[in-house]
Amino acid sequence: MSIEDDLRQHFKSDQPTAPSTGLGPEAIMRIGQEHRKTSRIRSTAAGFVVVSAAVLVVLTLPNTGADRTTDPVAIEAPSTTTILRGDAGPGDAPSRVAVETRVVESAGLTWTITEPTLGWARRMVADSTGFYALSTAPGTTWEDASEANGYRIPESLYYSADGINWTVRDLPDDQYVADFGASNGTLYLLGTSAATSDPAGPVETWLATSSDLGETWDRQTLPDDTHPAPVGLGDYVYGNTAASLAVHDSTALASVRTNYWVDVYQLAPAKYRDGNFDIRQTESGIDVFDLSGVQALERACDDAWYHYELDTPPADRVPDFIPEACQNLEGAWAEPTNIVFTATWEELGVADVGPLSYSDLYMSVDRGALVALESPFPETTESMQLSGDAAGFWATAWGTSDSSQDWTSSLWTSADGLSWTEVTPSGTYEATPIGTFRDQLIAITYGEHGSTLLALQNGNWDEVNVDAALGPLPENSERWIGQGGAGAMGLWLTSQTTTYSNGAGDLETTTTLNPTDSYYEGGQTSFDLLFSEDLVHWSVIDLNDFMGSVATGGNMWLNQIAVSDTAIYFTVNGYNQDSNETYAAAVVGRR
Repeated sequence: MSIEDDLRQHFKSDQPTAPSTGLGPEAIMRIGQEHRKTSRIRSTAAGFVVVSAAVLVVLTLPNTGADRTTDPVAIEAPSTTTILRGDAGPGDAPSRVAVETRVVESAGLTWTITEPTLGWARRMVADSTGFYALSTAPGTTWEDASEANGYRIPESLYYSADGINWTVRDLPDDQYVADFGASNGTLYLLGTSAATSDPAGPVETWLATSSDLGETWDRQTLPDDTHPAPVGLGDYVYGNTAASLAVHDSTALASVRTNYWVDVYQLAPAKYRDGNFDIRQTESGIDVFDLSGVQALERACDDAWYHYELDTPPADRVPDFIPEACQNLEGAWAEPTNIVFTATWEELGVADVGPLSYSDLYMSVDRGALVALESPFPETTESMQLSGDAAGFWATAWGTSDSSQDWTSSLWTSADGLSWTEVTPSGTYEATPIGTFRDQLIAITYGEHGSTLLALQNGNWDEVNVDAALGPLPENSERWIGQGGAGAMGLWLTSQTTTYSNGAGDLETTTTLNPTDSYYEGGQTSFDLLFSEDLVHWSVIDLNDFMGSVATGGNMWLNQIAVSDTAIYFTVNGYNQDSNETYAAAVVGRR
């Protein structure tokens, strides 16, 4: 099977997270390479979700005092298992270690460390009333993802006033949530309804409100003919969206991108639909290239990689190495010259192909109807992550550059969701905003061997020095700022510092998401939690010591720091290589 066939099979419309395409394989692989380049450092950035119809739901929680008679039944902390790759032999699955509840005093806060109700949350937010999370439904396993539910693992909504005791609510009408936010006890959900989604139809956007924890719903439906499918494409059109949501006070902002994917594979004559041909969409129609000669290059590339991984010791591996055979393959994919068939849209029976991508921005004020806004973001934007807090909105837009066609990102801010200003820091591949703290937007930027903390004030970015608190970076080391959260409880960050004691660490190719990788041989990693109330003075908590005996000799992963008005919450998952054990813990800090 060719690379094109691999990609085509992977991006079929029945994949719930399949991005729309029409791009050739070289473009998809380029985007994948750029994403992999930053996969180790984008732990604070929420990924976009590709769905087939969008629903905006608003959930208003009742009074959060002691008497919450409308609360759903409180749930007990479930038993969770984290399977991570370690040094155990084949078939030796890590054992699960229970975390004993204990109270710790540190950085002026009282911390509770206990078994988590939520070992992991796909999305977590906090407001003045507490914490909200979108996570897998209680008792759910991977086997619960099926064709009937679009191969999605069933999820539920969770709420906690204190981070320790949680209540759970099923998603309304079995809808799939792409994003959500919370403000003053109102929870906003942005998602899809698998039961009504039409893979060949336009996006259907809904607004619904609930004042009784989802017992009843009032729902409005936007017109479903905003972007009709191009004429003549029939079954070869798939509507998908990259959806994101942000909340500021009583204003909700939703970004919905609709893409119509032309399945050029089905439009081409049948004799060109095997692995010997590459079918590409052009502005005027399609071109078909004979790639039979590329197959030998593919096999040579696969063989070269296999022997490189098998025969080359980790210490001898070369940064950014690409076998010569694969370099030849890349060139063959990028510039095929043997066109054997070409056709215009009209010749293919498509009368009006029309625009194939649309980016829409909607606003709802005081839980009213969604109103379409003119999008201020570049037309090349392919995905969007919106965020909001008490100070306003900000947005990270990903897409291709007009000039170089390189995958790039830009950062924007807005006080009201209507007027936007681009504030992308110079000289960085990507800036991940954490939140507004002391009237400054805080963001993390990433370089080749580390990250930088920046604060935006009066249109200018200033670097915030955290190394003064952590100490100078040791020789042959790299340091990354990962998770972050900001709010009335201060600014909180996690930092991971890896020092290669044997000098063999490959800083070009090491990934902090896989600390048991062979590249980490001889490396020592420290994990710290940083806290500041003024961006000048910092308290540092050594998380290895903080987590106690379960973290001895192990590695840890933190899932989304959330900061409410009265507490800070995050979960820790860890793996102890020495004992082949995993653990999970919920950590809550209060004054």
